[in-house]
Amino acid sequence: MGRGGRMRSKSGIGLGCLLAAGALALAAGCGSGGNETTTAASTTDWANSVCGAISTWETSLKSVGSQFQNGQNLSEDGLKQAGNDVEDATQTLADDLKNVGKPPTPSADQAKAALDQLGSEASSSVDQIKSAIDDVSSISDLPAAISSITAAFTKLSSDVSSTVSQLKALDPQGEYKQAFSQAQSCQMLSSGS
Repeated sequence: MGRGGRMRSKSGIGLGCLLAAGALALAAGCGSGGNETTTAASTTDWANSVCGAISTWETSLKSVGSQFQNGQNLSEDGLKQAGNDVEDATQTLADDLKNVGKPPTPSADQAKAALDQLGSEASSSVDQIKSAIDDVSSISDLPAAISSITAAFTKLSSDVSSTVSQLKALDPQGEYKQAFSQAQSCQMLSSGS
């Protein structure tokens, strides 16, 4: 049972880092500005799609994490199922980010390329998670699998922060910041709802 607490804690650290970095940076860090209403509304829709993808992923991961509260479900099969759920959620995030499309801004191609890269990096994290799950053949393999899955989350957190920095650099007039601050999904992500 002690391992269950450690697993939850390690997973929570990786998840917490990712969510804190992604949600706060997306909501607060992308610049400010004011273009025409149509472009602003469309850019807000784009930001809503980005944050919606992250929010859906966050909700899925919280659901997986709740399976292990108080050492519940701590078994090889439980970890494999949770890992598969995390893998599915992260692959959905990667696909959603790749499908967001371009924002209606002058730097649209660069912004889309940054999101596509983040989607690819999320796919790479899925591969790492899948490999960690596949390597579990007994309860003694759980600590190594947990460590590998946590490392995948930590890297993805760094990837989110890097993508946000790229978006900041693309947006000196602050259109992205305004869009992210107005998008309902981003507001919910920032507030932790």
